[in-house]
Amino acid sequence: YNTIKINSIYIIILLIGFILGIIISNFFFLVTCGMNENSNQKLISKIDDNNRVLNNNNNNNNNNKLKIYIMNLPWGNENSIKRFTEELWIESFENKLKANQTRWNPQQYGTEYWFHKKLLQTPQLLTKNSSFADFIFVPFYTQDSVAWKVLLDFLETKSEWKQYQGRNFLFGWSHAYTKPKESKFYNSIRMLPEIIDHRTGRFENIIIPYQQRLEKYVTQQGRHWILSQKKNITLLFIGSLKQDNFLVRKKYFNFLSNHSAAVFIDSSINKLTEDQYFKLLTTSKFCLCGAGDLWTSRRLTEAILVGCIPILIQQTRLSFDMFIDYSQFTYFVPTFVNPLDLMNFLIKIPEEEISKKQIYMNNIWKSYYFDLNQSYSKNNQQMDEFDLIIKELEIRLPWIRAIKNDIDRFSPLENYLMKQLPRYPIEIVC
Repeated sequence: YNTIKINSIYIIILLIGFILGIIISNFFFLVTCGMNENSNQKLISKIDDNNRVLNNNNNNNNNNKLKIYIMNLPWGNENSIKRFTEELWIESFENKLKANQTRWNPQQYGTEYWFHKKLLQTPQLLTKNSSFADFIFVPFYTQDSVAWKVLLDFLETKSEWKQYQGRNFLFGWSHAYTKPKESKFYNSIRMLPEIIDHRTGRFENIIIPYQQRLEKYVTQQGRHWILSQKKNITLLFIGSLKQDNFLVRKKYFNFLSNHSAAVFIDSSINKLTEDQYFKLLTTSKFCLCGAGDLWTSRRLTEAILVGCIPILIQQTRLSFDMFIDYSQFTYFVPTFVNPLDLMNFLIKIPEEEISKKQIYMNNIWKSYYFDLNQSYSKNNQQMDEFDLIIKELEIRLPWIRAIKNDIDRFSPLENYLMKQLPRYPIEIVC
């Protein structure tokens, strides 16, 4: 009886303990669930907040205009780097124009100068703090490869260059002979006429027109005069034939110089004044843009400005070809085509088709000219060359920011190793 009594007590105690255990465990379970629910709510709230921040940042990035920092360069002698404030450098260039130096007088190689000058007139794109800049413009104007080497030595001492190995640097190479030997420049973005070097691709190269400052033909009066001219000449070419490598020019000259509907002038023998030259351009339906320094030379820009339909003998990448449809106003001709066959083709083109191409050129001519009297705006009815260069930079902006973010997120060792790699692996990662 006593044994049974004791066992009953143990059983009762165990039952009480079991019940208490269930109650306590349920209590802790409910408390834990409540805490987890609060934690989950806090986590969800935190994620929402982070998403809100990210969306705001993305919206800010999308709304913000790109920012450009103009690099100040150290002073040197004529054979080295020129140190200058922006005004001094522009004054130096303008002194060369006044001195009537051959290299500068036609202003056909002055793209980086005119870009620089208009950039100074566009404060909304500028920043005085290089850390806030998307692009760093280096206003360096020379063809001297030794000077470019001196420039690189200087840039490699600057934190702006070291940070991204020059990937966000912007240079102007406005002449075919401006080709620095240092491969480190090929990481940067360059404004250049056509493709003068195939070591880099579409991302690094902003193809720009050969610059021509034809002031009298871009005024309202000048444009009216151009449009009023009667086109009596079917095909025109004016250029030098004295160089041995001008084989295409010589071929067309030999075939067509005596053709009744064509005018071919060897400028190395028959010198024309500027007025005579442009009078012939404006009275011609088609202009042969044979290779010179590059595949089209400055003749393409001149032809577009005066409404003469360009005939391009060699198809190549042309300026602003993402925004301008060259098929609307040019003809591309393979080099093997017989010049007489081309001439017969041009004569048979209907006047309606010629008129459409001339109208198209009249609508886009400003794309080949820096209009200092027109303020920069994305909404300009007729975008000038500066507007389109900025548009080209805006297209590259997400890539530049992605590359910068890619490099910034690495540890110091990873950062060092990545900077030793060429540009392309980083772009692939992006």
